[in-house]
Amino acid sequence: MFSPAATAAPAPAVQPDPALVTAPLQITEFTPDTSNVATADGFEFIEVYNASSEPVDFSDYTLRYLYPRADLTNSNVVDWPSVPRDVSIAPGGTLVFWIKNGQNDSLTDADFNARFGSSLVMGENLVEVFTGGMANGSPRGLEIATNTGFGLNRAYYNLDGADNTSANQGIQFAVNPEDLSRQMLTGLAAASPGSVTPNQVPAGLMVPPADSVAPSVTDATAQSVNPAADFSFEATATDDQQVRTVTLHLRSDLEREFQTHYLKAGQDDRYEHILHVFDPADKLWYEYYFTVSDGTNTVKTEVRRVTVEGADSAPAESRWAASAYRGGVEVVRAAEADQQILDGTVFHDRNRNSTQDSGEPGLPGVTVSNGRDVVSADGQGRYELPAFDNMTVFVTQPRGYQVPVDEDNVAQFFYNHLPAGSPAMKYGGIAPTGALPEQGELPAGQERSYPVSGTALRARR
Repeated sequence: MFSPAATAAPAPAVQPDPALVTAPLQITEFTPDTSNVATADGFEFIEVYNASSEPVDFSDYTLRYLYPRADLTNSNVVDWPSVPRDVSIAPGGTLVFWIKNGQNDSLTDADFNARFGSSLVMGENLVEVFTGGMANGSPRGLEIATNTGFGLNRAYYNLDGADNTSANQGIQFAVNPEDLSRQMLTGLAAASPGSVTPNQVPAGLMVPPADSVAPSVTDATAQSVNPAADFSFEATATDDQQVRTVTLHLRSDLEREFQTHYLKAGQDDRYEHILHVFDPADKLWYEYYFTVSDGTNTVKTEVRRVTVEGADSAPAESRWAASAYRGGVEVVRAAEADQQILDGTVFHDRNRNSTQDSGEPGLPGVTVSNGRDVVSADGQGRYELPAFDNMTVFVTQPRGYQVPVDEDNVAQFFYNHLPAGSPAMKYGGIAPTGALPEQGELPAGQERSYPVSGTALRARR
């Protein structure tokens, strides 16, 4: 542990400076190598400083993890959104992003503060980023970018073969007056999340220009969806300063709530979300609207509906019920009392009668289980399983197939073998099934275009 005295740094005495030109948000520290929780770094963090005289809502921004080449172009860029997103950074204040990698997910701000001697509050000046973490031995970078993809400020480590990482040491950065978009690496110091030193940040706070002009947005989405091709929800958006967030709010007739999609800027100020060709299946229409923010002003387009060409206007539940593949388990009682092996066939039930008829081939490779053993059907769709009391035999639905359902829409892909029935229950249970059936048919699936499969079960000594 570090003591508070060891990591606390004096807060710079900063005042608004109308003459100051700097990046409004700046990366001031990160720690790629910390004490482990289980087998992974438990306390990696990135610190961002607000160098402006106004609060900054970080919901218009995201962190991006960079994989830089030697020329500082990137081989890959990964968005690292925070949880929560809508956190305000006070003027001259910081926001700390704590990396949660699965093994430290249960830790709280109390654990974080105990580790560093800080006093951060989750959801206020400490947020979480759920990702695998930062590399220790490879060149990497972090960047603050708008949700629309415009980079604002970035910082690198381990460039040109250097090793800038050390256990529980913060890599510290300062503003670069020659390139406000790229921070200078100043060295290592005891990690101090939430605290910056005067040599890291400008002596004053930049005063952002007044912004009374709202963004402009034009919806360019087509009137209807052709289900045989990809479809684009698109708009153009501009602002006198910068478009920071463009959000598509989208739902279909099968969804109650709008889903949000953050859009990146394309050519000619165009923003789009692609609806892939398979998505409109079984849908009648989509409703949507766009919101556009410049950090101060937000505009919203009207809610529009686009229909899916050729879609059946009947309710989705009715369409499904009318075409559902219905079947059940047919059981023939066996005369033998001592049955130890169950064999059967997984087959293509083309006529939907839950019985294997002539011309209905077996399906090879389908897995079948009795709850203890798992086997795969052979080239003819046949399988064998040990039989015992109080078992459930079931087939695993093959890819491209759909199991049939009964009149209550319960999937029929299993047979319960409970000779004495289930134990007494307040609301009932499974009635006694008696001896193992000589033959029972378990319908197992249906291809996307027509009904399929069943599983014939036979018992033998």
